[in-house]
Amino acid sequence: MNRRLVAISLLVVLLLSQVSFPCADNYVHPLFSYQHAPENPYENFAAGRIGIVKPTYRRVVLYAAYRYLNGGGFSSAEQQTLVVSGTRSFATRNRIRP
Repeated sequence: MNRRLVAISLLVVLLLSQVSFPCADNYVHPLFSYQHAPENPYENFAAGRIGIVKPTYRRVVLYAAYRYLNGGGFSSAEQQTLVVSGTRSFATRNRIRP
């Protein structure tokens, strides 16, 4: 009787362990990412640290990335203009509308 009880409890433990540890993704997913602009601070992007460029970014962002990837760059005044336009459009796009 004891052997049978031990065998049944061992079988239950083995079956429950298979259910409680299912096969799934074992890597971390990002919580969110912006679809139309790079992440803040936008100054990093304007300075040439562009990161991963997504095709869903706005045209001004894609143009800046294209210019950096082709070996060009922006002057400090142009970088400031990119920062102003990026933060302004980012703020207006993400505003909550009633």
